[in-house]
Amino acid sequence: MADNLDNFLEKSADSSLLIFLKNNLIGLISFFLGFSLIIVAIFLFFDYQKQEQNIEIIEKNPNEIESNIEKDIFIDISGAVKKPGVYSLKEGQRLNDALILAEGILEQADKEWVQKKLNLAQKAQDGQKIYIPFEGEVLEDPLVLSDQNSTKINLNNASKQELESLPNIGSSTADKIINERPYSSVSDLLKVSGIGEKTFDEIKELVTVN
Repeated sequence: MADNLDNFLEKSADSSLLIFLKNNLIGLISFFLGFSLIIVAIFLFFDYQKQEQNIEIIEKNPNEIESNIEKDIFIDISGAVKKPGVYSLKEGQRLNDALILAEGILEQADKEWVQKKLNLAQKAQDGQKIYIPFEGEVLEDPLVLSDQNSTKINLNNASKQELESLPNIGSSTADKIINERPYSSVSDLLKVSGIGEKTFDEIKELVTVN
């Protein structure tokens, strides 16, 4: 008798649960869907915050960008070259590049002067005038006809980069030259530590103090 009563109660409880679930099925589904959406929204919010923190904004200095742009310079080559004329180079290119554009030096050029005076590794400068003398031709300054100082580097106001374009002048020596300013004559360079007679002889015709 007791067993039958227990079975009856269990069946009644199961029936009540089924009826409750049936009547509230839509509500329960809506509840779980809403709860799931809230969990997903919270997860996405924190994930976005984490990504935002990892974003690194890199701003470049406008001056740095401008310095990376290659500038055009123009150089005038005449005398004993195959194709005299005005040629365009990129800033930082050498006199050798300019002579290549002029298709090289003529056989009639003063070869001794070319070997002793023409520094093909020197950086070309905007507005520079280069004249290659013919054999037997005598000039006060074969490199410059119109203005002797127009292509020379001024020791009193040249930039470090310009000074480094001189033969055997590195970064450290360029700094020393700048620190010893002002100069009253080119020979004052001999007072700069690191510049001996040999280096001075190589650069004295390439610099000025005026």
